[in-house]
Amino acid sequence: MRNIHLDAIKGFSIIAVVLYHLGVLPYGYLGVDVFLVVNGYFITKGLMKAFQDDEFSYWDFLVDKLARLWPLVVMACVVSLGIGVYYMLPDDYENLAQSVVASSAFAQNILGAFLSGGYWAPVNDYRPLMHFWYVGILMQCYIVYPLMLIGFNKLFKLFIPSVANSKKSYGVILGGIVVVSLLLYLLPKFDIPGIVGRVTQSKFYFIQYRLFEIAIGGLISFVVLNKLRIFPPPFFYLFVTCWLLIISINVIDTNIVNNTVKVIIISCLVAGFVYLSEILITGDSKSNFLYKALALCGTASYSVFVWHQGVFAWYRYIVNGGELSVTECAGLLLVVVVVSVASFLLLEKPLLKYKTKNAKRIIVACTFAVVLLVGSYSFYIYSIAGVIRDVPELGFKKGEGKVGMNIAYCDRIYKMDKDFTSTNKKKVLVIGDSFGRDMANVLLESQYADSIEVSYIYFINLNEEKRDKYIPRIEYADIIFVRGMMLDRMAEPFKSAIKQNEHVYGIGNKRYGRCNGNVYGKRNSAEYFSLRQPIGQKDLDQYEVEKKYWGDKYIDFIAPLVDENNTMPVFSDDKRFISSDCVHLTKDGAIYYAKIFEDRKSTRLNSS
Repeated sequence: MRNIHLDAIKGFSIIAVVLYHLGVLPYGYLGVDVFLVVNGYFITKGLMKAFQDDEFSYWDFLVDKLARLWPLVVMACVVSLGIGVYYMLPDDYENLAQSVVASSAFAQNILGAFLSGGYWAPVNDYRPLMHFWYVGILMQCYIVYPLMLIGFNKLFKLFIPSVANSKKSYGVILGGIVVVSLLLYLLPKFDIPGIVGRVTQSKFYFIQYRLFEIAIGGLISFVVLNKLRIFPPPFFYLFVTCWLLIISINVIDTNIVNNTVKVIIISCLVAGFVYLSEILITGDSKSNFLYKALALCGTASYSVFVWHQGVFAWYRYIVNGGELSVTECAGLLLVVVVVSVASFLLLEKPLLKYKTKNAKRIIVACTFAVVLLVGSYSFYIYSIAGVIRDVPELGFKKGEGKVGMNIAYCDRIYKMDKDFTSTNKKKVLVIGDSFGRDMANVLLESQYADSIEVSYIYFINLNEEKRDKYIPRIEYADIIFVRGMMLDRMAEPFKSAIKQNEHVYGIGNKRYGRCNGNVYGKRNSAEYFSLRQPIGQKDLDQYEVEKKYWGDKYIDFIAPLVDENNTMPVFSDDKRFISSDCVHLTKDGAIYYAKIFEDRKSTRLNSS
């Protein structure tokens, strides 16, 4: 018998996730944490029964889970690749190909951890597969979790035989997993180092930090199966009221507690809800219409989850990359409902029935699709850097694409992270993220390129071990360019050394809209090269703060090009993209800005 309470909580959670990705509910992504606890409950419940009946087969278990998750993932990948053929710029199509391979292999969470900006980066609004990080964690859990339960139970049988039974050992094991995983989640020392010296979004994306949520749900299944009563039944209705109140506060209000505490609170609350719902199972007939609607939504939650982000991302990429109106939000939600219902009735539900006796056939079909179709095509797209046609606006020609070419120009500046040489050239130090690298490229494309030596520092860490490496370089520089407000975030020795140089300038904020896919899709229109992109209010606010902070020492990337409607040009005068991704300058963009900055006041290169 289905538990309508658990279906309802799944419905509540998927609605929160959908509204988050629509940009309506700031903390709605916490609905995924609800799913992890509920999944932990169901997984453990099934495993416990199989263990007790001595009917567990690890391989049959994995085949069943693969047959459940894989088909819709593969279908979403195929649809995305098909749409991207026409609409996507090379860099975006290359990134999509990466996501397709990772999603097909249930490894999107690993890829997502190392993508710039992580889960909360605005660019994720235009990535139709980025939400498959959750499916990756779920499948990885299916692989690891049963082995942990079996392995630790065998260890108990070897070393503590008195504990090795279903009423003791599994409770201890699950409790141990909760404690260890929670410690990994809470302690900063267990972060995974990222690329280019930064920390990845490891606490969000990797299974070892999420297992405590699965295991909390597992503990509830252990309690339920062993008929252990924690709360009296009358407590249920009071608990549900409190649960809805607290969960709503945590999901809606972003200032009550930090994200780490929110995740733990919600995990515990959901565990309590699952327990109480299982000891007070009620039939559909006793539930009101809203509850039934939530339960129905929960039943189809996987189809909703698979397709909703794609609907939003493609609309944003092709039609409107800015703020969505109420009408647009309503229309998109309607499309999600229609697509999800069609997916559930025509794909998911029939496959669920079919996989009962034919799970292995589904796996063979998905393997064929992934290896011979989706995977091979995606690897090809990746190998040619997404250049499937001539793109004269970027200087790309079909057949000349190669891995890394899209980011190579911006990232070449990393090689300049070295000390100055004893030349007669003016020594220019640039400090910053990609904005700093863009500034360095502008300098190297300017008329001053042959008379300056550029040194680059990605970021001056707060760790004082870097002092001996960076401070001499800072003191030796004739001119220093620092990204935005980065100066205030530096450790005091570095900050003081920089401020002693009278020629320190702030690298300004720069944005060219949110997504040039909106522009590229109109490449056959007459007004194509005159199109402009709006600057978001958040970027404008940051711009004003930085300009006020630096005063006449601010290198302004916005003022020379912005119009009265706060829009920026997409193309330079010679019809080349200034920026492919609206953030990093292309070579043509750097040349374009070099021409703008070639007066003494803008470049400051003649000021010392």
